[in-house]
Amino acid sequence: MNGLLPCGSSTHDAPSHLSITMKGVYTVSTGHYDNPAFTDENGVRKRQINGDVVEVEVNDTPPSLAEGREEVDLLYEVQDYPPIHITLIYGLQLALINVSFSVTMAILVANAFCADPETTAKLTSTTLFMAGLSTMIQTALGIRLPIFQGPNPTFLVPLLNMKTLPEWQCPNINGTSEITSVENRTDVNAVELLSSGSRMELVSGSLLAASAVHMFLGGSGLMGLLMRFIGPLTISPVLILIAVSLVPPTAELMEAHWGVAAFTFLLFLIMTAYMEFIRVPMPAYNKQQGCHVSPYPVFQVLAILVSLGLGWILSYILTATGTFTDDKDDVEYKARTDFNAEAITKANWFYFPYPTQFGPLRFDLALFLGMVMCVFMSVVESLGDYIAVGNVCGVPRAPSHALNRGILAEGVGSAVSAMLGAGHGTTSYSEMISAIGLTKVGSRFVFIIGGFIMMILGVVGKLSAILINIPYPVLGGLALLTLGTLLGMGIEVLHSVNLTKSRTVISIGLSIVLGILIPEWVREKTADGQPRIQTGTRSLDHVLLALLGNEVFVGGFIGFILDSTLPGQRSRFDDFSGKSGDKMLSKEKQKKYERLYELPFIPSRAFRGKWARFVPFLPYHPDAEASDGTS
Repeated sequence: MNGLLPCGSSTHDAPSHLSITMKGVYTVSTGHYDNPAFTDENGVRKRQINGDVVEVEVNDTPPSLAEGREEVDLLYEVQDYPPIHITLIYGLQLALINVSFSVTMAILVANAFCADPETTAKLTSTTLFMAGLSTMIQTALGIRLPIFQGPNPTFLVPLLNMKTLPEWQCPNINGTSEITSVENRTDVNAVELLSSGSRMELVSGSLLAASAVHMFLGGSGLMGLLMRFIGPLTISPVLILIAVSLVPPTAELMEAHWGVAAFTFLLFLIMTAYMEFIRVPMPAYNKQQGCHVSPYPVFQVLAILVSLGLGWILSYILTATGTFTDDKDDVEYKARTDFNAEAITKANWFYFPYPTQFGPLRFDLALFLGMVMCVFMSVVESLGDYIAVGNVCGVPRAPSHALNRGILAEGVGSAVSAMLGAGHGTTSYSEMISAIGLTKVGSRFVFIIGGFIMMILGVVGKLSAILINIPYPVLGGLALLTLGTLLGMGIEVLHSVNLTKSRTVISIGLSIVLGILIPEWVREKTADGQPRIQTGTRSLDHVLLALLGNEVFVGGFIGFILDSTLPGQRSRFDDFSGKSGDKMLSKEKQKKYERLYELPFIPSRAFRGKWARFVPFLPYHPDAEASDGTS
């Protein structure tokens, strides 16, 4: 999920005859500023700021390399170790911001599984635990940049698609949901409907297989080759259709009470969009100025927590005053703050997720193929995030071995998530990158501690049980803005494509229209109540119905075919290799960060052998000194 990130440094007062350095707004998925510098007819570098054209300072760096790489002003840089109190405060803030995303995803996955409140609490614990663990793996051993990992919402699409199949419908008798517990699963061959436990087993096994593909893309370096064939005309309709696919489950959350959902959404929107640049004087401390008062974008930084908190309070007031119904069969019941109260009493104080906790892993081909599509989307998004966080932190662009290792680490996180039964893969969170530009804290150690705090939150069973009592309309209101951002990102991906060409218009239009139309046709029954696709082989019918009923798969496949076959040049993304990234910074900074992307505690001389050239996720230093150090 990408967004707009303020890039960080304030404007310094200067005499009018001196040039000044101004910042733009960095766009994650494109890797560019929305107000790039340009050269006028006199050869002077300028940038448009708030409608005025001003001269900008780019030192001696060539314009083609200087874009987006001006100096940043961080209190704590990537390799710094802030004081323990600063580390704990900012680490806790990162964890709390991530909690709302993780809880929403866990509840949506639990609904797809038709899980009971006790299982939902366990899924929430597992999701929080995995978000923290994958963050620590990524930041310490993967890309080694300050980047937060969390549950990937795109993996929800295959689950929702499978729910359209008859055997994936939630059991319902006389209007009351009848959930089969994990311990008392029934044989899926003996009943028409799958139990929640059987769904978890199939999803976990299929996700583990898809995670193996994810790890292979990173470990083999194959993604660099595939990116030559997967361009914006394939990715854009996929992102748009993902957002469209997630609208129904979001609406299900909001319909519990549209008023509370609208209140939460509008509050979130106002704080993030309309109050984004309002600064409130706040006490602050840094090494240069000591204790002082500094303007702080409190509304933007705390938008999620404040919107969640006030929406929760509003629901509590309406619950306490008897405004909400106490009929458990009424959809409005899930707007109450006590609709899952029994889960709190039943939950243990501590719960430690463990492999196959919901049953043995099983495999489903249709789920696997759908999740492989999600893997490709995750990889493309993460590559953009890795470049974005490097720009925000003012460090050299990650070399190819670090990018590959980041994708590999993300795949490892998804694999562990599958074994624990979380029901989703992990991905980098672009929203958390903006926290670096806002707080001026880019230390990866802070992010490692933030991940550790997330793990602690995950093992406190009572806390997870409390979190699943967040009213559904509050979660829906928060998710709505995220869907809008995801849809906008799908449009923004086309920034490098000529939208006046007929091949572009035809490819995008047909991919989206057919991506909606074909699945809609496939899901409808024939006049005699039979499925549209009947090959005579039940397993093949199951796979075809699942794939052709998946908007993301159909739209992405059609987009890829049209982009590859229509006359004209294939659409391409910007270079992700990072081969020229070091040229963007001064020699002093290049020296300072020369081991930034190296594996910790291993000297460069360990990678002098020619064998290192053939391991895409390891550095290769044929000229390393025998006496070099470690980091």
